[in-house]
Amino acid sequence: MQDAAGDSPVRVLVVGCDVLPGPVRPVRPVRPSIADLFAAAGAGGEPPVSIASLPDVDAALARLADEPADLVILCGTTPPEQVVRLRDGALGADVVLVSRPGGDPAHAGEAHDVYTPEELAEPRTVRHLLRHAARHRRVYATAEARRTLEARLQHMQKLESLAVLAGGVAHDFNNLLMVIMGNASLALMELEPDDPTRSSVVQIEQSARRAAELTNQMLAFAGGGAIRPQPLDLGRLVADTRPLIAAAVPHGAEVVYDDAATLSPVRADGGHLRQMLLNLVQNAVESLGGRRGTVTVRTGAMDADRAYLAGSYIDEQLPPGHYVFVEVADTGAGIDEATKVRLFDPFFTTKFTGRGLGLAAVLGIVRAHRGAIHVDSEPGKGSTFRVLFPATPVVATVETVAEPARPDVPQGTVLVVDDDELVRYVTRALLKKAGYTVEVATDGDEGADLFAARPDAFDVVLLDLTMPRVGGLEAFQRMRAVRPDARVILSSGYSEDQATERFPPASLAGFLHKPYQASELLAAIRHALDGRKAAANGGPLPT
Repeated sequence: MQDAAGDSPVRVLVVGCDVLPGPVRPVRPVRPSIADLFAAAGAGGEPPVSIASLPDVDAALARLADEPADLVILCGTTPPEQVVRLRDGALGADVVLVSRPGGDPAHAGEAHDVYTPEELAEPRTVRHLLRHAARHRRVYATAEARRTLEARLQHMQKLESLAVLAGGVAHDFNNLLMVIMGNASLALMELEPDDPTRSSVVQIEQSARRAAELTNQMLAFAGGGAIRPQPLDLGRLVADTRPLIAAAVPHGAEVVYDDAATLSPVRADGGHLRQMLLNLVQNAVESLGGRRGTVTVRTGAMDADRAYLAGSYIDEQLPPGHYVFVEVADTGAGIDEATKVRLFDPFFTTKFTGRGLGLAAVLGIVRAHRGAIHVDSEPGKGSTFRVLFPATPVVATVETVAEPARPDVPQGTVLVVDDDELVRYVTRALLKKAGYTVEVATDGDEGADLFAARPDAFDVVLLDLTMPRVGGLEAFQRMRAVRPDARVILSSGYSEDQATERFPPASLAGFLHKPYQASELLAAIRHALDGRKAAANGGPLPT
């Protein structure tokens, strides 16, 4: 197919006549056919022509709604308001009025141009109109492409701004959850098993964990959730998630699976992709509106070119190539164009209840994995969400469950560096309760100074990444300059990959994702201490 703005046929629409209104001077036995006039010009070296004739303005507008034109020839004494309707409905096409001899051409001012039948019968007039229509189409196509690009850029900038906001809120909220979860853990350590208040504290801890899942969805939208990518089989992940999907789908909704036989592995975080899939299925179920319907989960692979990827909701110059996809389709109400524009905005929902974070989290997860999302939907025809991930040649691995941490032996001194006072308090209390000696610093500058003054006094440093004045990276560099074997555990609400990308490879003794539980904190400290002992004895470092 030829490019629309290049040498493809000039689309001419003739409205109200098939032949020139006459008489045409000099008088001819047969009045000239408008189609023949333009076809002859096209055969003479001008742009090729495609001509259609319609009886009136209403028929022309109906056709223009489905198939645009480049040049509209309007015959007869059409009322001015009809000329305006046609001009506005022509979507940028030239509208030329052919006035009858002796007619009142006053209404012709609403058209782009006006000719007498004698003038239109001249080959040079037809050539002029074709050239002008072809040139105007190229200009219009360029302007339309520019408007489309500007709209996409504005949309991406809006999403980036919302991501920064969501990430900032989630980061601060994670610190609050750290305090809630930490104090709940401290209270549970003090309470007897049969204490009547124990169940209330357990509910506080459980609610804080659910709130942490919510902040992880906000961070996922921001592209900063805790992501631990590894090669995995997307088909296997969908199969393993079936029980969770079955538990989330109400009666009346049928889930059908269409699994590809073999798929290339993708490099991704299994937990995040599982959350993404559950969110998509939940969205599909909600679109059924409580009615009976079908949700289809399909996996497959495709070779995506740049044009296809550019049409996705995430176009960050993804390279063409082989992609693996998971697709969730429903037979629900469908989505109109106005809703599509805001579909992945955080806190936007068309439901009476809900947080509006499900699809926003999907967008963040896909962006963090360098993937793409295609949405195909029309009102009344259901929706299909296709999520693509770049295929990787690495052999996929099966997710394994880590062995339980050994009971902690309280031995060592820990330096806690965090700018949040309540986080410092609860972390210190948890470590002291476990038997460790603890010192604290209010930011990276103070932490680096404390460490430099007594470098051998601290067995492990628990270091926050984001702090005012001196952040975690600079504090780490200053500590390592004093003692190259310093054991530093980095802590952050952002993903491990994102938080540690500027640190030297294998330089950290561990990573804790906020908000962490007491058991995770103690396990990380013990792991770091084991590493220091192994290094001192010349043995292998723990992994």
